[in-house]
Formats: sequence, structure tokens, C-alpha cells
Amino acid sequence: MPPENFISHRTRRSFKRAQEAMEAGNFEQTREHAERCVSEAPDIEDGWFMLSEGYVGLGMNQEGLDLVNRGLEKWPDKYHFHVQKCKYLICLDRFPEALVYAQETVAKGAPDIWSNLALAHVFTILDEVQQALPLFLQACEMQPDNAGHWLNLATTERSCGQLDSAREHVEKALALQPEFPRALLALSSLRKATEIDNSITLLKSLQEDDKWPPIERANIGYALGKEFEDLEQWQNAFEALSQGGAAGRREMPYQRQNSVDLVESLITHYADAQVIAGGVGFETEEPIFILGMPRTGTTIVESILGAHSDVFAAGELRQFALAIGGALEAGRGPLFSPSQIEQSLQIDFCALGESYVNSTRPRTGRTRFFTDKRLLNFLYLGLIAKALPKARIIHLKRNPMDTVWSNFKQMFGDMYAYSYDLADTAHFFVLYHRLMDHWMQLMPERILEVEYEKLVDDQEPETRRILEYCDLQWQQECLDFHENRDSVTTASSVQVRQPIFRSSLQRWRKFEPFLGEAKQILTDAGIEF
Repeated sequence: MPPENFISHRTRRSFKRAQEAMEAGNFEQTREHAERCVSEAPDIEDGWFMLSEGYVGLGMNQEGLDLVNRGLEKWPDKYHFHVQKCKYLICLDRFPEALVYAQETVAKGAPDIWSNLALAHVFTILDEVQQALPLFLQACEMQPDNAGHWLNLATTERSCGQLDSAREHVEKALALQPEFPRALLALSSLRKATEIDNSITLLKSLQEDDKWPPIERANIGYALGKEFEDLEQWQNAFEALSQGGAAGRREMPYQRQNSVDLVESLITHYADAQVIAGGVGFETEEPIFILGMPRTGTTIVESILGAHSDVFAAGELRQFALAIGGALEAGRGPLFSPSQIEQSLQIDFCALGESYVNSTRPRTGRTRFFTDKRLLNFLYLGLIAKALPKARIIHLKRNPMDTVWSNFKQMFGDMYAYSYDLADTAHFFVLYHRLMDHWMQLMPERILEVEYEKLVDDQEPETRRILEYCDLQWQQECLDFHENRDSVTTASSVQVRQPIFRSSLQRWRKFEPFLGEAKQILTDAGIEF
């Protein structure tokens, strides 16, 4: 703000109230007071910025972008406005513009910690973690006593394959803040606990403390479960994971009926091969969709293909679901409702395919193919087949109980709400299994099925089969994918840095005495395991 003698008492009061409302998380009042501040003193840039923050909190993204653009006309050197524009472009799903603008903004030099962190998170959302890494490092240098900054750095280093540095910096975070559940969970994923080197005593004491909110209790439970599993204390591991899952489920409940309705509607409206084959799609062979349930080897296949010189591994793209939402004018969100599925049959599928491919630029387009490993794309296979008739589709399958168990024991955050409960996970698997059977019956020639167990036992023949399906020449690097230094942001970011190993096969058997309900759900659905 300018010196106080240049600002009226009323404007100072409006600005202060906007600040107080922002700190309290009351974005409506932030907007109200900041709008008054801008109206009373339109040449005070801090009032504009405060208003833009209020718009962020309210999800008024187009209004916010318009405001920031007007602000940049008045103050073109206001760095925070440039950062804010990057954030708004992300919120509006304008990813190509967001990436280019973020790169241009970083090149000007981030002047403060807020800008560093905001831009780092923009790059992280765009799956450009290599570009986020130096920004998180600078944040640590600016505020070396902040444990959260060190954890952000470690998480990004893990995605970049810098596992030793990641562990070092997680331990740095814990040295600064020993009772840090997210950091303890990160540490459990970066090391194998031993009788000598573990955090079980600390985690158990944190678990007994009632002060933690549900999401932190989930972090504690999953970290404790991982460490007990490392020590082969199977019952203790199951109980800790169950407690962590119960806490996560309170934060992110799973609505079974919503998933049932969605799958039923997809099967009803995309009911025969003629529906899928009809119409004209966008003629490009670039996309290779890799899909299935989490923890089934999709990251391995992405890494195999990404090691090829003709393929860019683009990660878990949200763009196809967003392109559907745009075509339906349905707004943002990863899923479309049953009522919109019938409507989706009438959209322009060529335009849908073209919109999707264009939305992946400028990250893609420099190689013959790019991969899209958004697992929930299995919901959209009918639309993918129509919109992109030349796209490859690779479906990963794994033993059903291994799949259910490995999903349940992994903390996914807010991505897969079913995974916080074992029965919910089995229920979701049944729906997924049914829908994939439906797609396979309709278009068996379009989908390559790869079994995780065969990939583990016969890596080279399965790798050759995948490359042949994609019309790719053999390259030895595809067999040595674990040596690839490309970033991996999924839960498999540690495992994919190692050669394929067999220890995960039939892992569920270690916990079989505790998995009766899940087994029964699969059995009742006629699914063998």
C-alpha cells in the first residue's frame, strides 16, 4: 500500500477488513471489502491484488483473469499479477497458455517466497516437476526453517528420481518438525523400515493423540501400516491401514450408488459396436492411452514407452475429461453425470478429439506419440474410440485381490475416494471389471490387454508385444526403463526407478485372514482370483 497519508481512512479500513477476511477464509467478505477498496482507490495496486485473491477463493476464475489482465495494463511490472494470471489460467483449464506464461514469468525472476511457491505449484499441476524443482529449492533457501518447504522439495525430488536427496530432505523436514504426519508418510515410502531404523514408536504416539484432523490421522495410519508391513507384522499393518483408511473416509466419503449409476448409464448408451464406430473422429495416431486400476503396472508401461525416442510420456492428463466437459458445456470435473452420457452421443467427436490433442500442447507434438496415463480414462473409452479412431489403448490387468489390496493400502489423497475402505475398493473393482469387459466385447481389436504378472515374469516378450502394437521399433532402452530419469508423479515413483521385481505378486496372501469381505464381494460378482 502507498503511504497512509495518500489513502483515505475509509479505504485503509476496507483494505484491512479484506485482509482479515482473507486470513479467516471468508472469501465473500474478502471480495466485498476489496471491491470497495478498488472502487474508492482504483490506483492502489494492492487493492486489486487482494480482490484477485478473493476471486480465487470464490472460484470466480474468469472474473479474476479479467481483473488481473486489467491490472497488468496499469502495472505491467507487477510480478504478483503475472503469477496470479498463471494460477487463473490453470483454474480455467487453459493448460497450454498456463505453461508458456509460467515459463515466461519465471524467466523474469521470482522476487519472493509467495511467487516461488505459487509458480512451483503451477508447474506441479502441469506435470512439469523438473521445472518446479529449482523453485522449491529456492523456497528452502529463502526460508530454511520451514519444514513444509523441505517436504515440497523432497516430494518433487522423488518424482524426478532423486531418491537419495528426497530422503535427505524429508529427514530435514522431520528434524525441524518431528511431529509432521505427511513427512512421516513420505519417509515410509522412501525407505524400508527395519527393527533398528523405523518410526513406529513416534507414529503410535501420534495415533493416540486426539488433536489430529482426519486427513492427518490418515497420514499417520498409512505410514504406520507401511512400516509394520516392512517388518512383516501383517495384522498390525492391516489394523493401522484400516484406522488410517477410516480417518480418510471421514474426509472423503465414497458414494457407491453414484459409481453404479455412472457405469450402468455408460453400458446402456454405449451399447453396441456401431455406436462406437459411427461418425468421424480426429485423425491422429499421437495418443497412446494407458489405463486400468491404480497399482496394476500402468506406470511401468508408461516408463517402457517413455524410454523410446518416438514417445513422450505426458503423465496423467486430465484433458480428455475436461474436453468432454467443454463439449457438453458441463464445467469442470473429472466425471460426467449419467444424465450427460446420453447427451454425449450427440457431440462433435472430431472436434472433441482435436480439442483434446490441442490441449496437450506445447508439452506434446515433438514426438510421434505421447502417452496419457489417466487411469479413469477407462470410463471414457467409448468416447475415446469415436473421437480418436487411430489412438492406441493399453489396458493393464492384475490379479483382482492383489489389485484390491494394493489400492486399499495406498493413500491416494483425494483422487480415489473408494480406496479408504476395503469393501468400497472391492465394490469399485467389480464395476471397473464389468465396464472393461463391456468395452472389450465392443472393440477387442482396439485394446491391447497386458497382464501385470506376465510383464513381471516375461519382461522382454511383453515389452516387444507392447512396442509392436504401437508400431514402434525395438529399442533396448525400453527394457532398461528404470534408468530413465524422466519425472514420475504417481504412487509408483519409487518402484519405477528399479528393475521389475516379483515381490509384489500374490502379496495379498500375506493379509488373507483379514480380507474376507473383499473376497466375498469379488466371488459374488463371479470374479476369480
